[in-house]
Amino acid sequence: MLGNPISGKNNLLKIKNDIQNLIGTSFNVECGRGVRQKIYKDCTITNVYKNVFTVQQVENNRVASYSYVDLLAGQVRLVKNNNNNNNNNNLNSDS
Repeated sequence: MLGNPISGKNNLLKIKNDIQNLIGTSFNVECGRGVRQKIYKDCTITNVYKNVFTVQQVENNRVASYSYVDLLAGQVRLVKNNNNNNNNNNLNSDS
């Protein structure tokens, strides 16, 4: 058997808890949109739900949602803005 089937669930719970603790924090959201296309958005984490979390874009106040699985799979990365005073600069599946 490859890997522990519970470890993926534990990683998702950790990511969800990390996001919960960062509500109101500004991040640059990096998400892939096809081959070699990346989109970067300046956003603030606004809410946490069972399977997704929401962010509000700074430039136009639009709300977008991302799943915790997106973070775990590396399809979405959150990079803290320079104006945050926290030493942990990245939030992704490796943290």
